[in-house]
Amino acid sequence: MIGKKFAFRKSDIVMTRIPSYPELAMSEILKHCMQSPEVLSCLPDIRNPKKLPPREFFWHILNKVKPEYVSLIVAQAVENRDNKPVQQAKVNAIELKVELFEKMMAANISLGK
Repeated sequence: MIGKKFAFRKSDIVMTRIPSYPELAMSEILKHCMQSPEVLSCLPDIRNPKKLPPREFFWHILNKVKPEYVSLIVAQAVENRDNKPVQQAKVNAIELKVELFEKMMAANISLGK
């Protein structure tokens, strides 16, 4: 056990649904939480990565102790996922000047694979 532990009543916890994104995996978020005594004091001993608390429990506690942090990281994860198709489209695209495009169309050059 790490220092003094705190407990909350179930009625004090704001239940929240967290998307199951790899970037929101407990192992990743716990790395940041290990540096917060406030969070650690509300969780069971998490030094052993094989004995982590249940995912929902962890997120409910983290949301109770650090609601701004939870809102921020979830919003960032959702935003990154929303922008991912746009980023991928940019990688898979080329930019043509209008003149070159018109010449290709006039020459009946295929634009596909």
